[in-house]
Amino acid sequence: MKKITLTFAALVAAFTMQAQTTVSFETSEGFTAGSTIDSQNSWVVQDPLDPQFTVDNTMASDGTNSLKATATNQQYQDNDGNLVNVGAISPVNVINDSKVEVSFDLYVESPPAGGNASDVRISPQSPSQGQVTAVVKFDYQNNVQVVDNAGGSNAWQQASTYAFDTWYNFKMEFDFTNSEIKYYLDNTLVYTGNVWAATNIENFYIAFDNYENGFYFDNLVVDTTLGTEVQEKVNFKHFVDANAVLNINAENAMNNVAVFNLLGQEVINQNVEAKDAQINLNSLNAGVYLVQVNINGQKESFKVIKK
Repeated sequence: MKKITLTFAALVAAFTMQAQTTVSFETSEGFTAGSTIDSQNSWVVQDPLDPQFTVDNTMASDGTNSLKATATNQQYQDNDGNLVNVGAISPVNVINDSKVEVSFDLYVESPPAGGNASDVRISPQSPSQGQVTAVVKFDYQNNVQVVDNAGGSNAWQQASTYAFDTWYNFKMEFDFTNSEIKYYLDNTLVYTGNVWAATNIENFYIAFDNYENGFYFDNLVVDTTLGTEVQEKVNFKHFVDANAVLNINAENAMNNVAVFNLLGQEVINQNVEAKDAQINLNSLNAGVYLVQVNINGQKESFKVIKK
């Protein structure tokens, strides 16, 4: 089975999360089964929209629904002719903390007899820092591998193995203070590696190279209660008025307000140093944007719509 090394992709969509957040794609969380995940609860599907990433109610590790990637054996190339992943991007925005635990459930379907299997990759990312925070790969040969970025090397490291048509739980424990990541498969430690250049986790990229088998992804859990830092929630109110001006009122003076598009590009950055801020959005195209407010080193994010 011929395979070609893939390149990483990074997109961003985000909202503020609490100390522990679970996304299991259930109806009670506001997801609709049978439809694309794109635009549901601010999830984004990377163009092109083939293969389909849907909320599915035929297979789940817990509950009723999961995220399903349906393989169509259609590969895509970047401008340099390299094959690239296609995937879904989560709206999770993790607060900065010294320790963060991430876990998810994954079920990789078996390929058809004699067919090519897919590589499945899950990547915590920090788009604002321009960094991929970590990558785990369930590859077409049933290997579980991680990228250990020690010394700037991006070499894949063997962590474990897996079987098709089986649910697995994979966990990553990030210790940013001690520059260490521990990786667990079904609660068994399978590899200890180095923290990359990124110092936080802002979103997740769930993707594959779309050969002849798809996968199910469920129960994404992000826990930031492990660190020693306790951060109070930043409280503020906001609205966009009829003149396309974003008005923000905070309990404490804001230091900075930044606006990002859904590609993770910063389109506005305004120093404030006041409890009230007015951000003119008239220079932006109509669409959804992420606003990040910085108050004394604490960051809170929310979405706005420019009409």
